[in-house]
Amino acid sequence: FCSYSFTATMSSTKVSLPVAVAAAALSALAAFAVASASKKRTKKVPPIKLTYFGIQGEAEKVRLAFTLGNIPFEDVVVPFSEWKELKSKTPYGQLPLLQIGEEEPMAQSYAMLRIAGRMSNGRDVFADEDVPAIEEALGFVADIERSWRIPVGIGIGPAKYGYEKGTEETNAAIKRVRETWVKEDCRNFMSLLTKKLEGKKFLIGSKVTIADCALVPKLNRMMSGGVDHVPTTCLDDFPVVKEYVSRFMSLKEVAAKHTATYVKK
Repeated sequence: FCSYSFTATMSSTKVSLPVAVAAAALSALAAFAVASASKKRTKKVPPIKLTYFGIQGEAEKVRLAFTLGNIPFEDVVVPFSEWKELKSKTPYGQLPLLQIGEEEPMAQSYAMLRIAGRMSNGRDVFADEDVPAIEEALGFVADIERSWRIPVGIGIGPAKYGYEKGTEETNAAIKRVRETWVKEDCRNFMSLLTKKLEGKKFLIGSKVTIADCALVPKLNRMMSGGVDHVPTTCLDDFPVVKEYVSRFMSLKEVAAKHTATYVKK
């Protein structure tokens, strides 16, 4: 610190030099902290394009992470009629794609999710100190997704499960698989989720993170009524889970930007 001397007064009482220097130092440090935080919140980001179909699907978690992080992005919608032509031009024959600035578009939605979390100018949804807890939570979300993919997938592509599309036998199999999932796997995972949420607002505690961005769209889909034989009431026996979904959906950034896109029946 500077070695000049001065006298400070406070309520007409003289303050000693060491106290004054300490006060000045604290003031400077506070100002630096505020400036640093402000700089972090307002860091510049290049133009971002997120390309996917006009549904939630695998891109929704990335949209949410960008939204909660206050990162502007272009949400490019690919009509299903154009997908056949585009498919061969993608790295793995799938969407979504993420392009940041002039870089080559990248694939893999969970990689995109983590990148979006790191870019945050708003809520710190992928903070360094939270990474272990977030990664553990993402593993749990992946378990739920793997289970959920079977009842959804058998309806989208029954041939992969040994059924011919559109037959009575296939329709009966879809109904059986989905109803069994609701009674068994769904209840098992929602019981585990209820336990995990005990005493918490979000998956890892009081802070919303990219793990919540990954999970909530799946839970909304389950309750949407858009998957035959999976009733809108499928989570009614798990009020803690429904309260969690409602809490996430009520976040001001989410409510302001994406409310209309969540539940499609």
